[in-house]
Amino acid sequence: MFIQNQNFGSPEQLQYNFQINGYVYPPHIHQFSELGYVISGELEVKINGRAMTAREGEFILIQPLHIHEYNSPSGCCAFICAFANSLFPELSSGDGKSIFRCSRVVEDYFIATIVNGELNGHPLPRNLVESDNTHTDSCYIDLSSPQLLMRIKSCFYAVFSEYELQNACSDDKKRGDPMPDLLIWLSEHYTEPLKLADAAAYLGYSSNYLSHIIKRTSGMSFCEILGCLRIDCALKLLAKPHGRIIDLALDCGFQNERSFHRTFRRVTGKSPSEYLNGHI
Repeated sequence: MFIQNQNFGSPEQLQYNFQINGYVYPPHIHQFSELGYVISGELEVKINGRAMTAREGEFILIQPLHIHEYNSPSGCCAFICAFANSLFPELSSGDGKSIFRCSRVVEDYFIATIVNGELNGHPLPRNLVESDNTHTDSCYIDLSSPQLLMRIKSCFYAVFSEYELQNACSDDKKRGDPMPDLLIWLSEHYTEPLKLADAAAYLGYSSNYLSHIIKRTSGMSFCEILGCLRIDCALKLLAKPHGRIIDLALDCGFQNERSFHRTFRRVTGKSPSEYLNGHI
């Protein structure tokens, strides 16, 4: 699993991708929300360890700080959009159904505006291409234009209103999954000297149970997730002028330089010096 916080631009931007024929993306988390729509074919999604399949005409909503991954072994054409949470502050952060359908009217509106429309001068592909190659079109949409912003928000709000309506009476709305709360808590405290017991006490679970949930959901241990967050912090600091490595390591929550080097290599596959040499 990795922390993805690049390529999303600012809250004044909307990033969308069109995945053509096949889409494989490894487990990751990010602070942004993500909306998907399957134009054709099937897209396999795993969210916090729970596998499901989105089929043609279905929407996918990924909440912030949910571990998720994609796969499409049989091929698909899909729209995937990442957006700042501040664009839609009314959108609930609960654990409702991640895959859902909209009414025909709303789906047609979404297709006409987003799928078959043209955003910011970029025409969007309409059909699955006739080849075996995976192709991705990625674009940023500048939302500084009030007209474009209202156009985008009106369409997305139409989709989200149906999502909220369906989950208001859904038995699946609260599954008791501690992972989102854990990841939010870790993102706020990872520079501190944390232990699994600290997280378990905060969430109200036993250490053994929380450890089991973390492993089952992410395939990683508590320490491995904590290490990923700290190395993500280190990569940001290494991109800027910095002083001693030990000071950088301490700022990211590591107790000593040896632990920092060991975790850095495990997460990135390189030592800090090798990483810096490749990014000069």
